[in-house]
Amino acid sequence: MAAPYLGAMLQNYQAQAAGRQLVTDLQLARMKAVAQKVNYSVTFDTANNRYTVSIGVTPVLTRNLSDYSHSLTLTDNFANDKVTFTPVGQASQAGTTTLTASGSTTRVVVTPVGGVYVQ
Repeated sequence: MAAPYLGAMLQNYQAQAAGRQLVTDLQLARMKAVAQKVNYSVTFDTANNRYTVSIGVTPVLTRNLSDYSHSLTLTDNFANDKVTFTPVGQASQAGTTTLTASGSTTRVVVTPVGGVYVQ
């Protein structure tokens, strides 16, 4: 009976770890947009379970969520699967990214004023 519980606990941990990394990357994109006075974007590739951070149109970082778990899936409700942070720190739109691993779900929320948090 312990093995199914440990498996579920591991899936939950992996979803949370990926969520925390996404929050860190979104916050870093926002801070760099302000510091460098340029737009930074995060584009979600839900088909391949990854996201890319870009300065303008130049990619600077891509994270594959399969590094956390092969069962981890990524969904989002951003128009064009993208959020952009402006030089004043605001987000181009509010939205939620959902990370799911075998029933364990972590949601990362971006607010219009650029706030980012795990729900």
